[in-house]
Amino acid sequence: TPGAMVVSIMRPSVLSNPYKDGTRDEMCDAFGVYAVDQYLTPGSPFRREIERLAKVGGCIDLQCCCAPLRCHGETVRNLIETCRMGL
Repeated sequence: TPGAMVVSIMRPSVLSNPYKDGTRDEMCDAFGVYAVDQYLTPGSPFRREIERLAKVGGCIDLQCCCAPLRCHGETVRNLIETCRMGL
């Protein structure tokens, strides 16, 4: 997206998926549980990065090598939007 802030969510990013073994669906599902746990942990580096990105005005282009296949980035985007809504 032109004008969007580009953010890599691949390793070694704090927003990367730490799971390497299993099917794509298993790894994305495991990341979902991990990400919510990290988001609910006050002061965690993961939560701080989600909060920082939530404050960015405009679009954020999350970049990962998975696209267009299922990606943990869907969870990251949902958490950013949740944080933007103040939840």
